[in-house]
Amino acid sequence: MLDRTLLTLGAFRLDAVVLGPGETSVEVLGRRAIAVVLVSGQARCNGTTLQPWRSMSVTGTCRIEALAPCIVARLAVDGPEAVHLGERT
Repeated sequence: MLDRTLLTLGAFRLDAVVLGPGETSVEVLGRRAIAVVLVSGQARCNGTTLQPWRSMSVTGTCRIEALAPCIVARLAVDGPEAVHLGERT
C-alpha cells in the first residue's frame, strides 16, 4: 500500500491510496466525513463496489479493499469550513 498526500489547500486535503490486489486500507474517521473516488482499477469501500470517478461519502470507518490493483483518491475537509461534512473540528 502506498498512501500519499497530493494536495493540501487550506482546509482541503487530497490523498491517493495505491493498493495491490487483496490489500486493504482502514481509516477511522469518527463523525468526520470524507469523499472517496476510484481513479483506476477495482475496489470496494465498506463493502460497496466503487465506480470509476463517482464519489462516495464516508463517515465512521473507511475500509477500502482492492479487488485488483487500484488507485483511490480521498478528499477531506478539515476545520470550521467542514461543518456540513461532519463534526466541526
